[in-house]
Amino acid sequence: MLTCYVVIVNWNGWKDTCACLESVFSAHSPTPCVIVCDNASTNDSIDRIRAWANGNEPVNKSQWPILGPHFDSAPKPFRLVELTRAQAESGDTPLVSDIYLIHTGANLGFAGGCNVGLRLAMARGDADYVWLLNNDTVVDPGALNALIGTAISQPGAGLIGSTLLYFYRPDLVQAMGGGTFSACQATTQHIGEGSFWRGLSERSRMTVQQNMSYVVGASMLVTRTMLDRVGLMQEDYFLYYEEIDWAERARRISPPFSLGYAADSIVYHKEGASAGTNSGSLESLRWLSQNRLRFIKRFYPRYVLLARIRTAIDGLKYLIRGSFQASWILLNAASKAITVETWKDIKL
Repeated sequence: MLTCYVVIVNWNGWKDTCACLESVFSAHSPTPCVIVCDNASTNDSIDRIRAWANGNEPVNKSQWPILGPHFDSAPKPFRLVELTRAQAESGDTPLVSDIYLIHTGANLGFAGGCNVGLRLAMARGDADYVWLLNNDTVVDPGALNALIGTAISQPGAGLIGSTLLYFYRPDLVQAMGGGTFSACQATTQHIGEGSFWRGLSERSRMTVQQNMSYVVGASMLVTRTMLDRVGLMQEDYFLYYEEIDWAERARRISPPFSLGYAADSIVYHKEGASAGTNSGSLESLRWLSQNRLRFIKRFYPRYVLLARIRTAIDGLKYLIRGSFQASWILLNAASKAITVETWKDIKL
């Protein structure tokens, strides 16, 4: 039987995390093993997640108006084992559990938090796949089975994405599996973003898959083979562009990995709640602008000047609109030095 671990990063988002866990354990598939990596939350997230696992923190499904009828309540209590980061990364996990709750000890960002969970899954030795899932998602009961089915049918794919729909507008697409990246324009674009979801034919799904430059990190299945050959996510991004980096590295090794798209894997995304970016925060803008330049310098160095110009132009547009803080963030990113390893130097 194939084994899949689910890795979820939590940072002060226990309500979203418990809702995500409720949906994962209600799935139409064998009960998965879930790894929750808590990035040093400063609220009562740990206690609340423990309470949920014990059956003492119910999830309010009235917030799921279109989803509720499809979900049974996940049977509780769940076995929960708590580990330090050192224990998790060393594989010192003699107990079998439904949920491993890892105290990472610091806010490691998305990539860093996921990597702690990935190291645990790899250390246990039985992982065929790992599903990286944003905590601000609710998954359709068949989402994981569809991902694994695509992975089995496409053994050359290292990363497989889901259909992401907006949680509060589940008729609208956030992304069909992934997106495209233009180095010369220094832009990314989720495929299908804003379109109405009516399902896809197999031919349309293949077209989407062929156009993907990356898999959107909110729902990303990675194979053990890719983890062994490519390694973990690059942690210097902290937030944003880590999944594009991962896909780029996967394509550049020999033989390369392709990207897969499981159209029937439906995941509803609250978009940005896990990072506090729903309102287009300045912090979000800072990470996006500097990581775009970091990624381009790492993989497409001849386009760095164009990327700087594009970033500066965006900064001037904010200035004209009177958004002075946003303008400063972009103009600063456009002008400062970009210190980054080349992709060949990344230790896998």
